[in-house]
Amino acid sequence: YHIVSISGLHMVLAAGLIFWFVRAGLCLSTTLAARWPVKKIAAGAAMVGASAYCVFSGAEVATVRSLVMTLVMLGAILVDRPALSMRNLAWAALLVLAREPDALLGPSFQMSFGAVAALIAFARLAQPVLDREDGAGPVLRLARKAGGTLLGLLGTTFVASLATGPFAAYHFQSANPYGLLGNALALPLVSLVVMPAAVVGMVAYPFGLDRWVWELMGFAVAQVSAGSHWVEGLAGSHV
Repeated sequence: YHIVSISGLHMVLAAGLIFWFVRAGLCLSTTLAARWPVKKIAAGAAMVGASAYCVFSGAEVATVRSLVMTLVMLGAILVDRPALSMRNLAWAALLVLAREPDALLGPSFQMSFGAVAALIAFARLAQPVLDREDGAGPVLRLARKAGGTLLGLLGTTFVASLATGPFAAYHFQSANPYGLLGNALALPLVSLVVMPAAVVGMVAYPFGLDRWVWELMGFAVAQVSAGSHWVEGLAGSHV
């Protein structure tokens, strides 16, 4: 459900793509890159794009909550603050609660903010290890990069599952012991194939070049569905 709901994952991908394209486009000019604050300009453009995406998608409660968190993180870039910090998360929580105080007792608020808080804490612990350089060759560095990406995906999924598990057990009276396995199978396809294909497909659609994109996207969605059904069929998948 967290994959198909328009909330954190989709909002981050939308804002991240806009941020990356604007910053990369401005950096193509050495003059602009040297004289203009391209990172802040990209953050501003991502804020506008994320807001438009929220309105376009219907501005549901979970989407608005994700938008507030995204705007706080991007706003931190504009004032030269770290984007991912507990302080920014606290500001996002205060803004969400000012808009809908009753959300504090709901599973959506508790699970989303609990997961983000755990991931920020995990990132602080893992960053020194990821940034370590020991003079290794390019092949070894590439292998470490690929291994670090895989371990990072599994690690963040595990941390988020641990953070949200108690809230899910309390509110829904159930637990998913294979949630880590299901997310590990689904999220790489969703993040690296499905969502980028959706963006490319929308761009290619006016030119009639979108058929192969939708076929690729459909294949990835089918694999996500197949993996989900396989995990669901394992003994003890629902407790």
